[in-house]
Amino acid sequence: MNAFKAGFVAVAVFCPVSSIAQDGFPGPYYGEVTRVIDGDTFVANVSIWPNIKADISVRIAGIQAPETRRSASCDEEPYYGAQAKFALEQELPVGQSIRLENVRNGSFAGRVIANVFRQNEVRGTPIETLMTRRGLAVDWIPGDDEIDWCEFFLRSAPN
Repeated sequence: MNAFKAGFVAVAVFCPVSSIAQDGFPGPYYGEVTRVIDGDTFVANVSIWPNIKADISVRIAGIQAPETRRSASCDEEPYYGAQAKFALEQELPVGQSIRLENVRNGSFAGRVIANVFRQNEVRGTPIETLMTRRGLAVDWIPGDDEIDWCEFFLRSAPN
């Protein structure tokens, strides 16, 4: 299947087409990690229909991690962002089988927001919980205040 058809199918499956679908798609959807973008976003090749897969950008629901590139809240944020990306690469290495639940449209075209689990764990801990436990992401929902990461890491540093 060419990239255009795969993208079209992904949009058709993940985009709400009726009032029933407005809240998203409970899933589960299964796939494999192909690339980590930053500490709260990755790309996965996801089975969206029998025998049909698509590369989907996935934002991990419920957390915010420091940014690696975009305008930072402070000069050190890209450094913390690189640490968060490295931690997510350890939790979700390329090739890791994943399960997506509670999938909904993201704020950027082509990206979804979902709860993420490693597929080899029957009742595994959500990836968002693992990242917050590591101290490299915080609980966050859209609409919350932006995080001053330098202040955050300064407050959480051992004395």
